[in-house]
Amino acid sequence: MSKKTIFDDVYSIIENEYIDIINEKKVLMKKGIFSLKLHKPVKSIFIYNSLNDMMSLKCIELRKNSQLITDDYLPDYKSSIGKLHKKSPRNSIRLNTSFKPCMFITEKTTKDSWVRFYFDEPVDADTLVIHGRVDSIWYRRLMLLTTNVEFEDGSQECIWNQMSFLDELSEKIAQKMCTIQSEYTDLEKLKYAAGICLRGLLEIYSDFEKYFLHGLSIGLDKVEILNSINSLAKGNKLHYSPGYGFLKTFEFWSEKEKYEYLKSAAQVVYFIREKYPLTFFYGGSLLGFVREKDGFIPYDHDIDVLCVVSELEYKNHKDFYSELMPYLENKGVEICSLTTVCLHVKFHSLKFDVFAGLADKDGGVSAYPWHWGRRHNTSYMFPTIDINIMGIDLPIPKNPFTFLDVHYGKNWRVPIDKNFGLERLDNI
Repeated sequence: MSKKTIFDDVYSIIENEYIDIINEKKVLMKKGIFSLKLHKPVKSIFIYNSLNDMMSLKCIELRKNSQLITDDYLPDYKSSIGKLHKKSPRNSIRLNTSFKPCMFITEKTTKDSWVRFYFDEPVDADTLVIHGRVDSIWYRRLMLLTTNVEFEDGSQECIWNQMSFLDELSEKIAQKMCTIQSEYTDLEKLKYAAGICLRGLLEIYSDFEKYFLHGLSIGLDKVEILNSINSLAKGNKLHYSPGYGFLKTFEFWSEKEKYEYLKSAAQVVYFIREKYPLTFFYGGSLLGFVREKDGFIPYDHDIDVLCVVSELEYKNHKDFYSELMPYLENKGVEICSLTTVCLHVKFHSLKFDVFAGLADKDGGVSAYPWHWGRRHNTSYMFPTIDINIMGIDLPIPKNPFTFLDVHYGKNWRVPIDKNFGLERLDNI
């Protein structure tokens, strides 16, 4: 039987004393609704949210005595700045507001987004209702970081701060713990443990890596922290992978979802092989196909594809990708991003990673993560063979066992701990 940790004990307190508060907040987040009180006429509203936590602002409402204030006007799109989605800049943050015309300014970064509303005239309301887009697998909850308002008299007030809410509730839980369990005397560690549990229960992960480091600085064990957050995240069908963040890993996918994913992946590979025939499933995908009963590593989350081309035709990997991208777009495959590692693509709303391998005249293949040398060779790759997973034929290397020996080492048949890569957190 595993030893109980400080996180287990704190969670018990939350379950017994504070679960009603948690459930109320959770219901609001799942419904995508936040209702915030106002006490003076409003001149502008500033809303800051986390894109990492899959929140998309849908609309806001201003109410007075529970009645919606409306003049049946849409916002006046006078100014829009920042890094917005190329294809539909105005729809990146959809606003269906229906009260007095206002100007809004939005900005997106890779992690967070904000939107500010300026009203032509102060709006006399007692409640601000913020609605988030929670109607798809990508936007599952309303994750609001802060909301500030400017009143008619020029004064400003923060009417919601997610971190303050977590800190205040963590403090209460820690103090409660000290009064009922005398063996715990370190209030800071108790507050931290409560913060971890609250983040797991409420699916608040935007600051987890920073918060994780704080736990190490006060002497808590990194494996205990990680196991605690994952035991809570599991209830939300998520898993924290060091270096990757919180993901819906394959252990939480239904059989139908896995089948549709494989079917789409097979179609993408078919497109690629029409032009680049030396293409196959590799990396963690190949490992799952060969080792796992259902073909999926439980703690993996995506499918990897390798395209092998001659270095006589392409100077480098980027040269190859520049030709591949327009070709895939013509096939209806969306290009998400190109990194120094691989090409991220999407097909039927499902994401895949496409890697490039440059082969020299002797068959040595250079591909990530082998930039420093040619570890693989085409002699055991081609011609490819098919492996059947869930009734779908998928191309893999001619000798997958040799490939995996070289790629992962001789022990690839033995699954490693799902917390692999834990050392990455030391470098955050």
